Amino acid sequence: MDFSLYRTIAAQGGVFTVAQALDSCSDAEVRRLVRSSRWRRSPWRGVLVDNEIHDSFGVQVRAASLIVGADPVGATGPPRDCGASTFSTNRPCTSSGPPGW
Repeated sequence: MDFSLYRTIAAQGGVFTVAQALDSCSDAEVRRLVRSSRWRRSPWRGVLVDNEIHDSFGVQVRAASLIVGADPVGATGPPRDCGASTFSTNRPCTSSGPPGW
């Protein structure tokens, strides 16, 4: 596995897309890492989470932002108080969560 994937995972707060994983791993390796609980699926289709990262609101916001983009509802990104420290706005959270969230 390419070490750049781990840098990407760390830079994105433990969340990453399946497409990002497939850039560095085979499909079989991604499935193996999910089965072995090294990685887990997020509620957002196509997004995985490093299993060393505990579920939190911030993790869910970061996972959602990978799917809808950094500008989900006209804001410039999720605010720091949502746990998304890579974004610089202080606006209230305006993105919606996955179904039933």
